[in-house]
Amino acid sequence: MDINFDIIMQIVLLIAVIVTCATLVVMLAKLRELLKELSDIRITLAEAFKHLDKPLSDALAEDRRNNRLLSELLALKQAEMTGDFEIVEEPVIPTPALKEPKLKGHAAKNAEEKLTPPPQSFPKIG
Repeated sequence: MDINFDIIMQIVLLIAVIVTCATLVVMLAKLRELLKELSDIRITLAEAFKHLDKPLSDALAEDRRNNRLLSELLALKQAEMTGDFEIVEEPVIPTPALKEPKLKGHAAKNAEEKLTPPPQSFPKIG
């Protein structure tokens, strides 16, 4: 009776070892598939980050510009509130008078005709 029980236990243990080995092989195959998929995802993410580099740097530059403008506005507001500012008027440079070119003959007559103002009212029809 003991011999039969020992043989049955050995068969059960042999089946358990075979099932464990088969499970290990299947798990290793799944692990390789997952590692390959993970590698593909990493490559895809690296490409996506390369494409995001320019928009992110543009957004960062815009944020810096906005921060600089905001700090200037805050400094102006603080100076206005405390009275610590000085209004400096810059001199206005007069624009030089442009000389009209002198036209001779037929061109002068056409220029005078072009400079006549249009009539201020419509002619009466009647």
